[in-house]
Amino acid sequence: MTSNQKQVDLVECSVFSLPEIITGQSFMVQVFFHTSKQSEEAKIR
Repeated sequence: MTSNQKQVDLVECSVFSLPEIITGQSFMVQVFFHTSKQSEEAKIR
């Protein structure tokens, strides 16, 4: 790798939230960016 090249990692995105909510109800959406090797860990967090 030359000094002008940057090392990059491909990432995946896992998104978690309630399957449905009531109108006006507050809710949280969790988004995790991770490598494919970390997919299982993202599911348990």
